[in-house]
Amino acid sequence: MKFKKGLISSILFMGQISDASAALMRDDINVQVYRDYAENRGVFFPGAVNVPVYHIDGSMSGTLNVIPDFSSNADGGFSTLISAQVAPSAVHVGYTDNLTFGKRFQQLDATLFSGAEKAESYTLMNEVTKRAYDVETTDDYKITRLRTLVTDAAPSELFTDTSQIKKGLVIARVGGGTFAVALDKNTIQDLGYGPMAGGTNIIETVSLNGQVYNLRITLTEAQKTALDVGTLGGDSGSGVWGWDTKSQSWKLVAINSAGGGTKGYGKTSFFRTAPQWTLDTMESFNDAAISTLNSSDIIYAGAQDSKSGEGYLTLNGNDILYHGIRTDIAASALVNNDFKSNKNLIFGGAGGTIQLTEK
Repeated sequence: MKFKKGLISSILFMGQISDASAALMRDDINVQVYRDYAENRGVFFPGAVNVPVYHIDGSMSGTLNVIPDFSSNADGGFSTLISAQVAPSAVHVGYTDNLTFGKRFQQLDATLFSGAEKAESYTLMNEVTKRAYDVETTDDYKITRLRTLVTDAAPSELFTDTSQIKKGLVIARVGGGTFAVALDKNTIQDLGYGPMAGGTNIIETVSLNGQVYNLRITLTEAQKTALDVGTLGGDSGSGVWGWDTKSQSWKLVAINSAGGGTKGYGKTSFFRTAPQWTLDTMESFNDAAISTLNSSDIIYAGAQDSKSGEGYLTLNGNDILYHGIRTDIAASALVNNDFKSNKNLIFGGAGGTIQLTEK
């Protein structure tokens, strides 16, 4: 088969601090605005520029320069794709084992095909991506390696320019847990557990613990952005995007970790990120890249050991060891170590042919 450069996966404090996320919203902006923003609905479609936001009384709140694309955020909001098989979250979030993307946009009561109303049963499109294993830091930040490549959502680009991870960084975030409206410093209007909601804010402080950056925001009565938002309990691990002033684009900068402070206005939120650790860990998932010199090159795929998953590719007379997934047991019986020994195969160079039989 012909190939182009790409990736092939062969598996194919604390005191007052509490779990964080969802949305703590301002009392002078309609809740529906926060919901539409998080789900990229209406005027908040990805890439839209200079989008005005209004207060409930009709006065202008401000303008959002560019709307992020939040489709890489998993349904439920607790994990976000940064590659087709990697999604960061918080260590204390243990339920990143099954992820779906885009399910929140489905109209579940729609007639999907002619005669559907007469069928005994039918299944909606609902791709579920299962976890292979987690790799954790010591400060509530982890990445989940997935068993398969996600094809129903595009990943967000990771924010790696640490010189910009500092006080004043503009962020956008979404979550899907508890909703509330801040009425004053000690009072909120609790709206219960709800769908996705999101907004913007500005980083106040940044500290570094080993390789993990700790970022803080506060929802204040004094307005900072056009759509100020804070966090509440119910959806730790949700994505936080930062505005990269150099590339003029939104990139995933952190995940939601915890919250503290007052109940309403004045409530703080804490985010975690580890850009270099993330890049290094993702690189450890790969075998050495295989590059051809000529478009006529043939890569021969030899027999794979069914127990270890290892096998050899042959290119120009040279044998190249690869690390696949074992096939001597059912997929349902595979455990963490089976996936950890597996490596992605990356092909590049001048092109060529992969021949799936021994030379």
